Amino acid sequence: MHGGGPLSEKFVDEIKTYNPLIRKALITGIGKLLEISDEAVKSVIQRKPNSYSDRVKIIIKANLVDFKPPGIEYFTKQPRLDMESNNLLKREVDNQGKLNITKDLKIKTNVDIRGITLEAWGPDGTSIASFEITGFKIRAKKQDN
Repeated sequence: MHGGGPLSEKFVDEIKTYNPLIRKALITGIGKLLEISDEAVKSVIQRKPNSYSDRVKIIIKANLVDFKPPGIEYFTKQPRLDMESNNLLKREVDNQGKLNITKDLKIKTNVDIRGITLEAWGPDGTSIASFEITGFKIRAKKQDN
């Protein structure tokens, strides 16, 4: 807001992530430039910002079927879930400012699993309204004896 030239790359990188102090300074500076009343600026500063991060952790819960844990010397035969594809199909912000995400997810495993449930965990203060997983598939990979 100094008006003396372009913003430095360091500053731009810093404001790309949420920083409450920089948010307050930017809102105050813009309010001054646009001659917005102090009460209106203060009102905007006090509002809790929405996070549009789509960094969601996908938690897979399942039961292993007829699995006998091998000794530690056979570490490669431990249960594994490997992501084959994780494609973003839709990322929309609706007219209420809520984020709706749809993903296609494919996983391969070396064990027989049943009773699969999926949970999507997002960060606190997220604007994610819905997180849908379509085409969820688990492909069993043969386990060596």
